[in-house]
Amino acid sequence: MADQPGVIERLDAILERGETFLVKILLGCQVLIIFSEIVFRYVLDSSLIWSEELARYLLVWVAMLGCSIALSKKGHFGVEILVNAFPEGIRKCCALLTYVVMFLFLGTMAAVGTLMVAQADEVSTVMQMPMRYPYAAIPLGGFLMLFHLFALVRRHRLDRLE
Repeated sequence: MADQPGVIERLDAILERGETFLVKILLGCQVLIIFSEIVFRYVLDSSLIWSEELARYLLVWVAMLGCSIALSKKGHFGVEILVNAFPEGIRKCCALLTYVVMFLFLGTMAAVGTLMVAQADEVSTVMQMPMRYPYAAIPLGGFLMLFHLFALVRRHRLDRLE
């Protein structure tokens, strides 16, 4: 009997597809904004004063969601030459330590990011947009990465950590 994916695995796949779709949309918007700014600046001899600011905030969102997607696919790079030289037991301890540090870091990032969003009362310089919208990428990315990490650890279990 084949192993059926559980609720966590299915939710992990759904989140990854949603994040990928959103990143594609945000990147498309960013390309359109930057292209429009180029046309306005060099063809129409004018400028869109908000374009650079919005493109920057979209980049923050794309980066956080992209990190989450990469984590779900184990796409972040690692330097394993030293760890691979150790016996299997030490390699598993190193993997466990890595996952613990990742959980602590991402949990801290999500918690501090949530506080930062809750306390944000400033607005952006040009668009006068509340800064809690760009800041929200940090806790959302942190929570998404925590979930993907949980699903990854659950999928590989301690006896098969890599």
